[in-house]
Amino acid sequence: IFAKEVVMQRRANRRVRAAGLLANVPAWLVAGSVIAAELPTTVIAVRHAEKAAGQGKDPHLTEDERARAAALADLLPESAAIGALYSSEFHRTRETLAPLAERTGLAIRTVPAAETDDRLSVDFLRAEHPGRIVVVAGHSNTIPALVEALTGVPTPELDESVYDALWVVSLHPDGGSHAVRFRYGASAD
Repeated sequence: IFAKEVVMQRRANRRVRAAGLLANVPAWLVAGSVIAAELPTTVIAVRHAEKAAGQGKDPHLTEDERARAAALADLLPESAAIGALYSSEFHRTRETLAPLAERTGLAIRTVPAAETDDRLSVDFLRAEHPGRIVVVAGHSNTIPALVEALTGVPTPELDESVYDALWVVSLHPDGGSHAVRFRYGASAD
């Protein structure tokens, strides 16, 4: 029966044709028909949307960039198996996740920016959120460092002008991992 379910899931994967990121997220993350411990934990790591100028060290998002935050929430369907939302202590990262938090009803958990890749380790994420989606909002230096820590693949820091970077990192139960980089929200070009 299990083999038949896998074949059915593979067929379902081929039929997934939603807009945005959903087209690249396996159907089993949405459908949830396989035991969570057998599924990879998926980390969606995003750089915060553009911050407003002239607001000191902890600026809020610009009004235009609140639309990018809303676009992030729209990337995942309401049925996605989102297990947690993590952000740094700064307004801009929390505001980037706010629309997703509102839609899912999940609280945003704070991890200090300086501790992101240590606190959100592979072991922690696999143990705390097996088979679930975890969304992390961070900064031009912390998100690439997190992706590198999770995959072991060197990931350079982002340029300060890049606000649409998004990685999908799969942490497989067998210990393997891989990442794919995307852009989210309206093009900055």
